[in-house]
Amino acid sequence: MLDDVPESVQGIIAARLDGLARDEKELLQDAAVVGKVFWSGALAQMRGRERQEIEAALHSLERKEFVRRERRSSVAAETEFAFRHILVRDVAYGQIPRGARAERHAKAAEWIESLGRPADHAELLAHHYISAIELAQLAGRSTDTYSARARTALRDAGDRALSLNAFAPAARYLTGGGVTGIDWSGPLSGKSLALVKTNNGPQSFVDALLDATKLPAAADTLAARPQTKVYLWQFDSSKASPIAAIAAATPAVLQQYPPIDAGVVFHHWTPSQSWQLLGGCTRYRVVIAGSIAPAASTFGLASNRACNAPTPTPNPTASASPSK
Repeated sequence: MLDDVPESVQGIIAARLDGLARDEKELLQDAAVVGKVFWSGALAQMRGRERQEIEAALHSLERKEFVRRERRSSVAAETEFAFRHILVRDVAYGQIPRGARAERHAKAAEWIESLGRPADHAELLAHHYISAIELAQLAGRSTDTYSARARTALRDAGDRALSLNAFAPAARYLTGGGVTGIDWSGPLSGKSLALVKTNNGPQSFVDALLDATKLPAAADTLAARPQTKVYLWQFDSSKASPIAAIAAATPAVLQQYPPIDAGVVFHHWTPSQSWQLLGGCTRYRVVIAGSIAPAASTFGLASNRACNAPTPTPNPTASASPSK
């Protein structure tokens, strides 16, 4: 956001901040790390100070029109404050050296963990740990201090997103939050979608679904998953359908047979919208590509009526060479 603000405006704000006493300026910088909205308890823990002392300093900053006290708090038993203007927060945040910023994000995360009920704050916790790791990397510092807790935070945020059918955020969290240089696969390998997706059927059905939707081994690696593309079609297997013979997602195929939105979540592929597995003669054709040579397969629920029409002669368009 600061890139769009004239340097003269940034300079005026920076001068105001520099005119504060050192403790007040550092307190504002800590608040900027927490966010546009922050809490006195967070700052007290981050700075190792008494809450009353912190609130007295915040009241002084309120009188100087840097922050304001909110009438209601979104965190129980905490006094909530907010920056009067987001630019003040952004400039204060930008003044902190990257290494120090990383440490302060980690301290903010520790305060959030101290609140209990981590699932309620999963996304915020993941944000602070991702920021801590990214900033530590930019500063040339070790990320070992944050990595283990970051893995847990990202997993919990991904689980929460999946429970809300928010597949895009889930995919981001469960593949490392966009952070490179960290092996995220370790803590995720012991988990399966059976633990994070609603299951109303017998375990055997869940196991079969997990097996059917598992990525090919070559596509299921830390490096390959972000590059993997999933193309999914639905068709009626009681009738001859060229969809049953699709072998690659060529431009011609995609134009003639628009697929259902789908992508990678965890070690599996899944539709991007809420999953609705239809029975009867409905079948699904899936092509996994991008990180590997196109791999096509068909699956569906068992049916108690005649399905599976004779396999159609492959449509020349459907079996064309894969797109690059």
